[in-house]
Amino acid sequence: VSGYSPGVNPPDFHACAEVWLDGGWQLVDPTGMSTPDSFAMIAAGRDAGDVAFMETAGWASVVWQEVRVGLG
Repeated sequence: VSGYSPGVNPPDFHACAEVWLDGGWQLVDPTGMSTPDSFAMIAAGRDAGDVAFMETAGWASVVWQEVRVGLG
């Protein structure tokens, strides 16, 4: 699971996992850097390659990044 968590420092996209527990999918962060209530899911896949927000061949630099999250 790829997403954004405001508690991660420095601010960046973050990866967590989902596990099937008690009849439903539960978000877990093995690093302990984010919590399910603060994590904004962007994409879910089998591994990081499935949910990459950018692919490059060679050198790249992020010039500007903005994340907006809404409920509902």
